[in-house]
Amino acid sequence: MKSTLYIFDSSRILPECFDASEFNPSLLVPRYLVHSYLYYELGASILSDWEFDTLARDLREHWESITHEHKGLIDYKALCGSTSGFYLEYPERVKGCAQWLLNQQKIQTTQTL
Repeated sequence: MKSTLYIFDSSRILPECFDASEFNPSLLVPRYLVHSYLYYELGASILSDWEFDTLARDLREHWESITHEHKGLIDYKALCGSTSGFYLEYPERVKGCAQWLLNQQKIQTTQTL
C-alpha cells in the first residue's frame, strides 16, 4: 500500500531516508520524531499542519507492520488523538537530524533571497 506521504515535497521530510521507489513504513517513525522535535523542542515547523497530520495518519495506518527501533518512543493512543509529540523523548540522532534539516532549510531560504 502506497502512503499519501508522497503527495508533498519529500526533501522537507527526511531526505536521507526517503526513496519514493520503495515505501518502507518503518521510516515513518524517524520522520514523525524529527518533525515532532522540530516543532515541540525547536519551535520550528517545516511541514504544514496538514502534512504532519498526514504523516501521523500514515504512521497509524502502518503501525502493525513497523519494526523501527524507535517505534516504542511513540504512543499509539496519542497518535489516534491529537498527534501530539510534546511529551516524547528524542534520541540524539533524531535531534541531530532535525537540526541538520532545519539548517538545510535556512540555507535554501537564504540562497533564494
